[in-house]
Amino acid sequence: MSKGKYIVIEGIEGVGKSNILQMIAYQLRKAGLPVAILHDPNIQNNQVVHTIDQLGDNPNIPISGRTKILLDNAARSQTLESIQKAITKGVICLVDTSFLTSLVIQYYGQDDPIDYDEINAIIEFSTNGKDPDLMIVLDTPINILQQRIKDYPEEKIPSSSEARLERIRAGYLWEAKQRGLPIVYANNDIDVVFKQVWDYITDILDVKPNDKIQSDPQSLAEVLAARNSVFNNSISPTQVKTVKNNLPQPTEESSLEHVLSAQTPEFVTPKRLGKGLTNSYNKIINNILATRAKLLVQLKGFDAQTVAGLTLPAACFPAGLKIFQSEANNPALATLIKSRLKETYNNGETNPISLVNYWPRNELDVVPEIVYGYSSSTLDQLDGLVSNWPYEQKSAALSAYAGGTAGLGKIDVFYTWDILSEYLTFLQLQDIGLKPNRQELSPRYGFDVPAAIEQANLSDLYESCFDASLDLYSKLQASGRNKEAQNAVLLGHKLRFKLTLSAKQLLDISVHNNSALSQLSKNLLESVSEVHPILGQEISAKAAK
Repeated sequence: MSKGKYIVIEGIEGVGKSNILQMIAYQLRKAGLPVAILHDPNIQNNQVVHTIDQLGDNPNIPISGRTKILLDNAARSQTLESIQKAITKGVICLVDTSFLTSLVIQYYGQDDPIDYDEINAIIEFSTNGKDPDLMIVLDTPINILQQRIKDYPEEKIPSSSEARLERIRAGYLWEAKQRGLPIVYANNDIDVVFKQVWDYITDILDVKPNDKIQSDPQSLAEVLAARNSVFNNSISPTQVKTVKNNLPQPTEESSLEHVLSAQTPEFVTPKRLGKGLTNSYNKIINNILATRAKLLVQLKGFDAQTVAGLTLPAACFPAGLKIFQSEANNPALATLIKSRLKETYNNGETNPISLVNYWPRNELDVVPEIVYGYSSSTLDQLDGLVSNWPYEQKSAALSAYAGGTAGLGKIDVFYTWDILSEYLTFLQLQDIGLKPNRQELSPRYGFDVPAAIEQANLSDLYESCFDASLDLYSKLQASGRNKEAQNAVLLGHKLRFKLTLSAKQLLDISVHNNSALSQLSKNLLESVSEVHPILGQEISAKAAK
């Protein structure tokens, strides 16, 4: 196995590093090379780094500038261990920051910095010789960054005075010159910038000359539309109009089962929240994931992952957020409806599973359709003939047909329910190919505490996740981010959705190897048996086999 590489794209905040990293990753994966996009410090996927970050950013703990530098570099040291492990496995690690950012921000960006040599000594100790194989510095004049702020004010990049930004930019350029680092000016179209960066990338990789760019690199819009995951990336103003606001389709890595079993799952950070709200969002989501990790350790039994999975935020399941967005689909309709309807939430006050529609109203009305294949009469003629049959004969025909090998799949019988259940249930239905129509996610419907949590005396820990979720949801709503607020909802929160199934689909989920869906199907079958007793009995009998 060949050794991987440690590649860093550096530069002032807002210069477009995230977009360039995604385009590099796309080309490398197209060449069949293993790639990972990482962050430094790796707060999301490293518990030690996450703990250090919490300490350093706790407003209740006064920390001096010198201590802050030590903490930042301690987190970096821990992150570099993860990067080195990935490199030894042959992975090309693409990273968005490094020691250079720490040096520039903590020295050039401060009005009263500590000694330059002392900062470098701390950095040198923390990196322990683990220097990048390639570090490229992207540079953009401050006036262009400020224009981006005007073009895209919700990005709020970067939130510093012009004088400080000029010092930071000068620091990057001076350090790059002193260290012999390549500088790429990110003033042009992003595809032009990428081509310059790509030349440096291929120079340090084992590729054939004609492999340097296998084809013209795709535009950022195409890369974003094609890649399998979207995590913590900004989009430049020149490209945002061409990028469809679609979340990724589920892949093996983002499937329900994979994310439920992951120790530290990734999550989507909505774009254009602004720096302060983005930081708050990421911290709260990370805290919830850290608490979930504690629950996993303390829970016993085969269902520990599912129970702990109820604390996972919707942000970990981008495909599940894609199904229905009323405001995004039709803003005018949303405004009209909200002006006429008062928003209300009922938690347990109504039947959580209500059969609201079914067809045909009388299950015996499908008997002519059943008889059709065994007769030479027209369907209209059979309607008249069968109507004269006694009840016993019609019910016997329906029972015999529905009990056959393929009977349920050949009759047009449909049921529609209004369901209030955990968001996890919705995702499980979606995971097996069904398409429930959900309302917007909200923590207002409440949640249940599983028996396994109560028996393990973990209720306080479990409920703290839901408290944090409500806090984040409220912050996002207060900032006018109603759509993005859905990311804060947990899988254990109740959700209202509409589900329409044929008789065959109802049987399919009744025999599915999933305990939660099995319980749901029992409740659905109970409601079906009340209106269609013959079909309900046959479906139940088949499910029991």
